[in-house]
Amino acid sequence: MQKVLSPKKRHIPKRMCLICGQKRPKKDLWRLALNERGYVFFDPEQVSPGRGAYVCPEDTCIAKLFTKHGEKRLRHAFKGRARGLTQKTIEALMAALESREGGTG
Repeated sequence: MQKVLSPKKRHIPKRMCLICGQKRPKKDLWRLALNERGYVFFDPEQVSPGRGAYVCPEDTCIAKLFTKHGEKRLRHAFKGRARGLTQKTIEALMAALESREGGTG
């Protein structure tokens, strides 16, 4: 009797949003990383080296990222090395959010 092999299921990496805590596939979240000076930047291609933090591309999670709670969560995610969000990062996140909302609506 021959054993029938089912097709292999590929592993889908999951990450957790640092604001809402929801687990999603990695490709569905936005990655934030640290630059060499310790400032957080938006990494849309998810290829920058080092530790990353992930956030849902939802307007509620992005808005909470800019609050004191969001700053605390970023510092925790980057083990105290995050200096904060730069204006360029905020603008990049807002532009990505606007283009995403424009594309789906």
